[in-house]
Amino acid sequence: MDATELLIRKAERKDLEAIVALFANDPLGGHGDTTDPEAFADYAAAFDRIEASTLQTLFVAVLEGQVRRHFSNRAAHVSVGAWKLQPDRRSGPDACGHARPWDR
Repeated sequence: MDATELLIRKAERKDLEAIVALFANDPLGGHGDTTDPEAFADYAAAFDRIEASTLQTLFVAVLEGQVRRHFSNRAAHVSVGAWKLQPDRRSGPDACGHARPWDR
């Protein structure tokens, strides 16, 4: 891969210092984040919780060998609605008041 290409990958423990710096340098969304070494253990614990989660993954965007961005995805809790049920288990109109095909 060329050093000028953007690489998106799952964050690793070695990225944590750069991720924390991105949080601390965010003038709009910052919430008191800091690069103070005494706070690093808290960030490491949060990273470990994310890493252990089956519902969230932390990613980094790397450009020219440096972490430039971070983002996470969270698995949505899936609600089983009427549309997931077998037709013989469904009844009544949909949310817009339209008869469902199986009710006709």
